[in-house]
Amino acid sequence: MEKEKKMKSEEINIFAENKIIFSNLENKIDKSYDSDLNFFYLKEIKGFKFKKNQLNIFFIPPNLNSTNCKNINKFLKSNKLDNIIICVDKTNNKYFAEHDILFHLPISFSELMKKVNFLKLSSNILFKNLQLNRLSRELININNKNTIVLTQIESNILSVLMRSEKKVSRELLNSNALGYSKNIDSHSLDSHIYRIRKKLLRISKENLINAIDSGFYELS
Repeated sequence: MEKEKKMKSEEINIFAENKIIFSNLENKIDKSYDSDLNFFYLKEIKGFKFKKNQLNIFFIPPNLNSTNCKNINKFLKSNKLDNIIICVDKTNNKYFAEHDILFHLPISFSELMKKVNFLKLSSNILFKNLQLNRLSRELININNKNTIVLTQIESNILSVLMRSEKKVSRELLNSNALGYSKNIDSHSLDSHIYRIRKKLLRISKENLINAIDSGFYELS
């Protein structure tokens, strides 16, 4: 049996001039946040390719000149990035004022993480022709505009499946979606997946939750 590849948790990309801010965040963010942190130099933003369902935090230093600020802002607008937290000094506020999430340094770690968690919960998850709104728990087929409403647990299960690029184990679904201990194999998972499959048929004949191998699931 093919060994399951560990599913990546939420990814947070940190863009800054140096790794000091990144190191501080890395030390403070523990496993309870279920986040993978990546560091990128701010000057490398032009060559960076953003992926779906990522959160990007930009630390704009106070000494960054107006030309660079304008170029970064132009890049952000052209890439239509929805989940951005921009941490800037007040002197550069005018270049980024149009963005919804705008902080001025200094900022407390707890305040930053509140916004991070809010964006993680409020951002939509995309998978092929499906879009899941985690706040309203609405799943929409973006091709035919048909919509269904999920329960919280159903939304959690689909969220895990939609974010994973590989098959997902029952153990992982029980832990991440249902909140059970990794050592517990709950039969209630089967009931939830059965109901999700029935709901999916209302909006799409193409997207299915497939049981593969022994104890693994995959969204197609």
